[in-house]
Amino acid sequence: MLIKDILTIDLSEDIKNVIDLEDISEAAIQSEIENYIVTDGLAKEYSDFVSIFTSNIIETGVWLSGFYGSGKSYFGKLLGYMISNVVVNGTPARERILQRFTGIDDEPLIKNSIAKLNSVNARVVFMDIAKQDTQKGLSYALFRNFLRSLELPENEHGFLLYSLMCEAGYSNVCDLVQDKLGKLWEDARNNRTIYIGTIKDIYTGQSHSEADYVQIMTTIREEIKEFSASKLKDELKAYLKVVSDEKIVFLFDEASEAINQKKFTLLDLEGLSESLSSLGGKVWTIAIAQEKLDDVINNSNINKAQLTKVTDRFKTKIHLEATEVDVIIRSRLLKKKDSAIDSLKEHYKSNSGKIADHSGLTGAGKTESADSFVTYYPFYQNQFGLLQNFLFGRQGYTSTKVAARGMIITTYDILKHEIQNEQVFNVATGWQIAKEAQPQPPVLLVNRYVNADTIFKNEHIDLSGRHLLETIHFLTEAEIATTSLSNIVKSYIKTPEEYHSVQGLVATALETLVEHKVLLVSNGTYRITSDLEQRLLDEMNQYPVQVFKKKQQVIAAFKNSQTVKNLAKVSDNNTNYEFYITSDNDDELTSPALKQLKIKVKSLYSFGDDRSSDVEQIKVQYQNDKDTIWLAPDNTSFKEIDRLLDEIEKIKFLEGKYVNPNSDEGIIVRVFQGERSSKENRLKELVEHSLMQGNSIYLYNSIQLDKNAWQSVLNGVQRQVIQNVFSQRLSAQLPDSIAERIIKETNNNRLHTYFTSYGADFQFYDTQGIFIGDTLRPAEQILFKIRNTFFDGATLEKDFEQPPTGFAYGTVISTVAALMRGGKIMAKYNGSEKFSWRDEGVATIFSSAREFRKAAFKAISKSLSTTQKNKIVGSLQDLECETHIGKKIDWNTNDFDLVNAVRDLAKRFVEKVDDMKRLNKDFNTLFANLEICQLHLKSFNGAVSEVNYIDKAESFIVDSEGYSNSIREVEKAEKFTRNHLDKIRNWKVFADAVADELAKGAQSNTVIAALVNSFDQLYKSEVVKNFKVLQDTAQKIKDAYFNLMQVVVTDMAAKYTQLQTDAEALSKEIKLLPTGLNDDAILKTTRIVQYSALRTSGIVDIDFDVKDRKTRFTYSEILSFIQLFNSYKTDLEIIQSNLIRTAPPIPIPIPGQPATIPISRKTYSAKIPGRKVKVGEYKTWLQHELQKIAGADANDEIEIN
Repeated sequence: MLIKDILTIDLSEDIKNVIDLEDISEAAIQSEIENYIVTDGLAKEYSDFVSIFTSNIIETGVWLSGFYGSGKSYFGKLLGYMISNVVVNGTPARERILQRFTGIDDEPLIKNSIAKLNSVNARVVFMDIAKQDTQKGLSYALFRNFLRSLELPENEHGFLLYSLMCEAGYSNVCDLVQDKLGKLWEDARNNRTIYIGTIKDIYTGQSHSEADYVQIMTTIREEIKEFSASKLKDELKAYLKVVSDEKIVFLFDEASEAINQKKFTLLDLEGLSESLSSLGGKVWTIAIAQEKLDDVINNSNINKAQLTKVTDRFKTKIHLEATEVDVIIRSRLLKKKDSAIDSLKEHYKSNSGKIADHSGLTGAGKTESADSFVTYYPFYQNQFGLLQNFLFGRQGYTSTKVAARGMIITTYDILKHEIQNEQVFNVATGWQIAKEAQPQPPVLLVNRYVNADTIFKNEHIDLSGRHLLETIHFLTEAEIATTSLSNIVKSYIKTPEEYHSVQGLVATALETLVEHKVLLVSNGTYRITSDLEQRLLDEMNQYPVQVFKKKQQVIAAFKNSQTVKNLAKVSDNNTNYEFYITSDNDDELTSPALKQLKIKVKSLYSFGDDRSSDVEQIKVQYQNDKDTIWLAPDNTSFKEIDRLLDEIEKIKFLEGKYVNPNSDEGIIVRVFQGERSSKENRLKELVEHSLMQGNSIYLYNSIQLDKNAWQSVLNGVQRQVIQNVFSQRLSAQLPDSIAERIIKETNNNRLHTYFTSYGADFQFYDTQGIFIGDTLRPAEQILFKIRNTFFDGATLEKDFEQPPTGFAYGTVISTVAALMRGGKIMAKYNGSEKFSWRDEGVATIFSSAREFRKAAFKAISKSLSTTQKNKIVGSLQDLECETHIGKKIDWNTNDFDLVNAVRDLAKRFVEKVDDMKRLNKDFNTLFANLEICQLHLKSFNGAVSEVNYIDKAESFIVDSEGYSNSIREVEKAEKFTRNHLDKIRNWKVFADAVADELAKGAQSNTVIAALVNSFDQLYKSEVVKNFKVLQDTAQKIKDAYFNLMQVVVTDMAAKYTQLQTDAEALSKEIKLLPTGLNDDAILKTTRIVQYSALRTSGIVDIDFDVKDRKTRFTYSEILSFIQLFNSYKTDLEIIQSNLIRTAPPIPIPIPGQPATIPISRKTYSAKIPGRKVKVGEYKTWLQHELQKIAGADANDEIEIN
């Protein structure tokens, strides 16, 4: 059975290749409708559009898009037929189209929706805008086609006739011509001479002259030159005024192509749509394009505001997806007869694995279900994805790569011309698809096809060279599946069973075409060469590669090989060693700091014809070299390596010649670069293999290596070299991180823990933190090195990493740090000597390699005896040295630190004395003995150096008792100053104040005077020693002062209590007198009451202060108050004497005489102290009385009792 026998389509007929929107003949319309396949998706698009078209939408712009071959033009043309509903051979187009909707989903609803068009009378103007002349603008191009739809000439004469028709109210030009001239328009319209005369006759027949005709034609021509969207709107408005029930639809194809051709711009289209939308939904614009409107906008140079306007004008957007084309292909072209479906299903069931493998192109998917196989047979489903890309490119737009043919047409042609007569179960091949999709390939490809056929004929290869290249061309242009050998074979054959029988032949054919420069191979994929690529290949092959360049490339390959990198470092006893690897010509493959461990690699170009003889020569010549291993690579793949090196160098030659990446040659060279990478990867594999499969030669022993155990074998040999070269190496190495940590460690008991896991060579400390490592190998080696002079860290590192010791940097720095902590060495750093690990900057020395290398070190030759050290440590601990200087002192402290501690402690206490002097001006008076102590301690403040520290230690031991006494005296003074000095000073102030009070009160007290004098004497001598006596004396002064205060306070209280009582009585008396007469008297009396009240307390309360705690009165102040008592008493009596007891009479004025003021007299009372008194008492009384009447008038009176 043949493939054509299982399909329902009649392959003897042709289907239309391209839809021409301007072909609206009845035959074309009927054929296009009858051959149209309506899918569910297309039906919905038609229904949705009709709903919008029959609504009240304002914006009447429509954008219909779809990739080339998607059926958008077909869809648009039938949409025009559906709207205009022209009669086709007696049947309306809409009725014919709706017959194609039979069987779709929601058929009644969709047909009912489309039936809304029955109420619409529309004129559709069809055109391909890319073919139109738009030199006079897009608007005029539409108007010209509108005139054609009215059967009017598409020029200025048709414009005039259109104007005459609208002015006369005619919708049909035939009626106008018949009524005006009695002629048939059909007879005149196809003959320019006749229709021009006919139009002129109609115009002049309306009372217009010949000159008027000439003028109107000139005017119309000028209007055409400036024809705008606004002008189009006005002209259509005139027509719609006559034909008010009609809608006009401008439907034009290839909009995006016309925009790309600059026939008009998006802004022209926006302006047109804006003008036509203003006609109230009467005029529509439907633009058909390959690109979506958003894509067209993005590719145009318009600003954001203009972009928004364009989008707003075309609110209705219809985009046809590829799925609709797929539905058409499946339902029309590939539809099977019922009898064939079961047969295909059974075939798939029996061969599903083979079919999946045959269809499964890498990158393009595979057929994995019976439904897919039956639906798309005689194709595989993934072939349509490849075909779409082959035709249109990956973006879905028309491609210039191939002839512009749609998916549907190409599929039909493949069925008709290639496979209809094939046996059932054969599948379309890649070359059959390419042949029909591109029936007229470029000349270059044709030449390659012919060349391939010729080569295969000459090489006796039983394949079609054309078909093989067509297959490769198809896969290359489709871009999805790679052009690998497997994909090429699968796409070349018609059945799965052919794969294995054809694969070898195809592989040979491909290699042959590569050799003849018809194909290029890169990373396992093949591509047909261009003429330029062939020229470049010829240039490349003519370039001679010199041998020395190949040798250089072999050395570079050795250097970059993983084998060499793995051998560059090896670990032994947890220590890493680096090997210096070179070629037999001393080309460096590695560059370690130390070059004592060596590996020599023999170059592949150094071997003679007899490999075993070369290996034997190396054994004999280098049998005594303990530091060198020889590696002789396997040279069995030398020829392939040599060829690869040759090809790589030739590609590099082209890269150097064509350096411009944008030139035609540069673009191709970039492809060659990819091939170079592939060759370099292969070279790398071969070089690695040669090294892993070679021979190692050491001390006359040769070992054959293999790829499974080469590294373990060579590492074992490397460890032999290490043992022979580093004969004095340690059992382990220390990390450099330990160095800083042991310097900073504050707990001596933890020092040994840093070295526990590193073996017996590094047990520098016991569990108490005492250094016991003088005889350990690393310590011995370093101490011996620096026994007489300073060596910097860089020198120590460099010298000890050399054979035979091989100390690692970590071992050197950490051992030096342990020696520094143990007091066995001194350091010189930043210009100063460091004798102790506690010295400032020592931790920095061991913080980094940079600082360690800058510092220098020397062994300490002299030390204190155990007895001397015990004496110094004991003395310093008794004095609590750590508390004062912040440094721990014990038997682990090195000699230099101990002497420094003596100096630091003395210095600290000298500073304490200076501090006390600075804070206390009378310090020398109070602490005269400390001056001697300070001078004694200053004798220990001298600088400590490598030269004098032993002498200073011995001097301290001799004078340790005096040193300790001086320290303790300063401590006592410091403690006294802190706890008692302020008290003594307060007592001194109090004693002086008591003496001052006696002087101010003109009093004398021998007891107090003696006590104050005694206190002053004690204060000026040793206050620390005299503190208790000073305290007792101060208390006695206080007691004596209290007694004095108690006497005068009692006297003051008695007097002022009486004065307060008298003043209060007088105040009451005044208040009984007439108001307003004695206001001044009551004010003075109140003041006396208040003054007296403050001095009536008879209780004394004092501390070491001359003022009473409550009243704040001093002794001298109280004496003054007692003396003032009589004065206040006299004031009280005067106030009483001056009281006005009766209000003066109001004077009566006499006419003609001045008013007289009555004179008031005051009466004073006086009481004689007795009948017989002493003269002194009498004088006092008399003075008091005279004071009382000092302000009295001569006429005032005195009552004497």
